[in-house]
Amino acid sequence: IVEIEECSREKIFNSDISVELNNADPLIKIQEKTIALAHVDLENLEAECIRGDIEPLVGREWSKEKGAGNKVSEAVISLTPGTCFTLKNNAKLKIGDYGIWKKI
Repeated sequence: IVEIEECSREKIFNSDISVELNNADPLIKIQEKTIALAHVDLENLEAECIRGDIEPLVGREWSKEKGAGNKVSEAVISLTPGTCFTLKNNAKLKIGDYGIWKKI
């Protein structure tokens, strides 16, 4: 079992991204224009500027009926890592399932 003993706010790679670790899902706060360090779900994302690529992100999952890797997940239309973007109103994102960043 892995447990967090102490939570804090951490800066990532000297960037304008900080992570709050005090919640069930880690929260990401972006100050200015930033570069996506993971896939960013486009659903409900309020971005002012996006420069980069988007792609449907799918995966192969395990299921009791079909076994390992024989079930394809539902596609998530997302910004690719490395895409430059700016969120309206300095919105926060959360790190969701599979490490995908999502709007709160």
